Amino acid sequence: MTLSQLDYFINVGETLSVSQTAKKMFVSQSAVSKQIILLEKELGVSLFNRIGNSLELTEAGRKLLACLQRCATDFQTTCSAILSQSAAQVSLAFTASINIGQILLEIAAELRSTESLQLVIEALNYQNQISSKTDLVITYEDVRLPAQMRSFPLFDVHKYIAYSKDDPFFQKPDLSAADFNQRTMFMGSVHRENYRQQMALCKRLGLEPQVSSRGNIASLLLATISEHGFCIIDDLCKEINTPGLALLPINESVKIIIACYDNAVPHVRETTEKVAALLRQWYAQTYAHEGQIARLP
Repeated sequence: MTLSQLDYFINVGETLSVSQTAKKMFVSQSAVSKQIILLEKELGVSLFNRIGNSLELTEAGRKLLACLQRCATDFQTTCSAILSQSAAQVSLAFTASINIGQILLEIAAELRSTESLQLVIEALNYQNQISSKTDLVITYEDVRLPAQMRSFPLFDVHKYIAYSKDDPFFQKPDLSAADFNQRTMFMGSVHRENYRQQMALCKRLGLEPQVSSRGNIASLLLATISEHGFCIIDDLCKEINTPGLALLPINESVKIIIACYDNAVPHVRETTEKVAALLRQWYAQTYAHEGQIARLP
């Protein structure tokens, strides 16, 4: 028996839906079903009655769910008590494709040593879903924030059309965005909001691409290099210096923002200001200088 099996069971038991649980936990429905079956085998009882496409808890299932819900409540109460006696904590989430993980770790270490503040860092999932328990968010300005969050600009990053160095266009003297019209554009996902933003950008560039989805940034760039399509990335894409990748600067940029809730407690607002100042300083020293394009392959 594993904690993940119990977590799956709690979610299915509360929603009576494998599909909702799979969507919430970012796994396949078959993965959820498999873990529930393994749990039932270990306990030697059925936890759900399966009636067509519907589920209902058995008596054993109701007892187990009630027990686990009590345990979860006790766990949260205990954690809250522990946290209230320790150094202040601030939870910060950032969009994973923004290459600031290392500098955030350095900022966290500085705040811990100088402010006795623990900065808990996590990466947002590919849909940039923001938990209500997250204090600070660092992301792109076009990501939809909760209504109660206020954002502050950090800096602008430049965008590029990325394509293969084996492409016939490589080192073409008068290469422009128009040369990529009607070609395949690779996206990390075709999530509705991401697709909308990318197609709006293509429209501004005068492009009508054929869209092909890839699971993540690494496979996206591999397809760009091997299949002679293109994709659009920015300065803070951590794979920007991938061997075999060529970059065409375009007259587009995107703003990176930091956001916190309007009703945030004072130490969260203060942390927002400190993290913002340190990130702006880092970006100015690392990226914002003349000849930036020349450093790229």
